[in-house]
Amino acid sequence: MNSKQRVSFLTIAVGVSLFLLLVMDLLASAASNGNYALDFDGSTDLVELSTTANIMAPTWITTKTVSMWIRPLGGYTCSIDEPASCDAIFGDSPRWWGISRGMYLGQDRIWVWNWATSGGLRRIGVPYTVGEWMHIALVHGMVDCVLIKMGWR
Repeated sequence: MNSKQRVSFLTIAVGVSLFLLLVMDLLASAASNGNYALDFDGSTDLVELSTTANIMAPTWITTKTVSMWIRPLGGYTCSIDEPASCDAIFGDSPRWWGISRGMYLGQDRIWVWNWATSGGLRRIGVPYTVGEWMHIALVHGMVDCVLIKMGWR
């Protein structure tokens, strides 16, 4: 490589390096601003995702964890006495598993439910206070399905 080629190479290398530093700085600035959460006003809001098999790992049928902060407001509806038929907070379609809010067997709860091919339908309810924030998690491993509220099982 002659000196002219070396100068051209170094000029390009320095230019690319400066460009990458600029891009990384811009990305770091955007990341530090946050604002990655979804913002709902509590009225007819929803996020529709692709089918479960398209967005989750192939093991989603037997293993999954979903956690979120929720703040139940207003009333709810259930088309039948079954958590899978109550207002969905999160879940899949068709309804194989999810988190919902409603009345089941006379209990007004936040429900975590899962249909496992080897264990049938599992429903777990947890009391809640309207207007109060709470952290919940659905943890499903093979047959076992667990509901965690505010860090407690």
